[in-house]
Amino acid sequence: MPLDSASVLVGYTSDDSLNPSAYSFEIAGFHARPKVVEEPPVEPQHLFYDGTAHLMTVAPTGTGKGRSVVIPTLLTYPGSVVVLDPKGENYQVTARARREMGQHVIRLNPFGVNGEKTDSFNVMDVFDLPGIDVETEAQLMAELFSQGNRGSKEPFWDLTACMLLAGVIGYVATMKPREERTLQSVRNVLFDNDAVYSLAVILDTVGKKIPKASYHQIAAFLAMPDQNTRPSVLATANAYLTPFLSNDVMQATNTSSFSLNDFRDGRPVSIYMVVPPDKLTSHRALLKLWIGILLKTITSREVIPDTQTLFMLDEAGQLGHFAYLYSIITLCRGYGLKCWTIWQDFQQLESNYPYDWQTLMNNCGALQFFGSKNQQIARRIEEVTGVPASQVRQLAKDQQLLMLDGTPMISRKLDYLTDLIYASRFDPNPFYKRFPKPPTAATDAPEIN
Repeated sequence: MPLDSASVLVGYTSDDSLNPSAYSFEIAGFHARPKVVEEPPVEPQHLFYDGTAHLMTVAPTGTGKGRSVVIPTLLTYPGSVVVLDPKGENYQVTARARREMGQHVIRLNPFGVNGEKTDSFNVMDVFDLPGIDVETEAQLMAELFSQGNRGSKEPFWDLTACMLLAGVIGYVATMKPREERTLQSVRNVLFDNDAVYSLAVILDTVGKKIPKASYHQIAAFLAMPDQNTRPSVLATANAYLTPFLSNDVMQATNTSSFSLNDFRDGRPVSIYMVVPPDKLTSHRALLKLWIGILLKTITSREVIPDTQTLFMLDEAGQLGHFAYLYSIITLCRGYGLKCWTIWQDFQQLESNYPYDWQTLMNNCGALQFFGSKNQQIARRIEEVTGVPASQVRQLAKDQQLLMLDGTPMISRKLDYLTDLIYASRFDPNPFYKRFPKPPTAATDAPEIN
């Protein structure tokens, strides 16, 4: 299979005795028992995942997820990609390769990581998509805002604040000229010195022109008691917008550097979202909003592109519980979408989705695990794959355990720094001063087709 096919390269076959070509599993109760099958060693071959389901990687920090998973994929996958890139290193290493593949490369970098300028993405452009219902999308957008900032123990405050925010978004989407249809306009309404009066004026002057749901949402807020309830609801709604108040974020959200319609139609676009690790928690609402609107754009497709759009969410645990992402992964595979979530361990996955983590995993056609010396972690991997924990603990640093459509196999990791197939494709990683020289010969990687 060609390296630039629409399939995802996930590793190499291994001549290790744990490889399925030389190792099979007999089921004994709930555990797998190895059965040695003597076969001659074979030359390593590329391992591709060519299914339409999602992918998941579980690997601890420092085990080479970037070197063996994220960067190799970005250097070769021909379809559109959306990648969560906290340190900006994936962009630095792979952006040139993506451009040479004919991709329109976008770097959303509101905080200027590595001193680089930012492109921009105005999520309000979603209202330009064909067939979009303003009332429905305004509610979705309000929920995406709130998912990153909910803190009240009483659901009433979050529900009513979300209702108010949806009403204002609906007003801005329908009544503001296109150049003012931005998050800043939403902020200006809610942060007005007398927001209650401004909202009342909106209903009096253009109330009949805005969506009915937006009218009723704003009217319901104005009808609340003005002693404690209304100020508290307004304060909660304003708290949702806190991550969007800085000039840096406004610069990255007031306009768009790419066409959302192009992204929807499957034209080649690569979007890197660069939010540094120290701001992943405080600005997770920004990431959820960007990712959520891009996911919504994909689900509005009427024609599925030939190559799936790949969402590569490194450090997925930093997004926290993301209800919309969960629903997309479990329900919306048929829109030409492939999600690859990357987690540090099972605990991170379970803490974010305590009741649904197994469902997320069951919706993945490819599962990837790196070895661990920790017996507890190895046992968890055994529970999922059937491969004995003792064998998981013995995996070498260049080995991984794959489950492709339910079939376990020990294979060799990819390595963009040493595998000849990546030579000349990548650029230096600025985070590492002692950058190794590009490979001059293959280690034992197979020849590219």
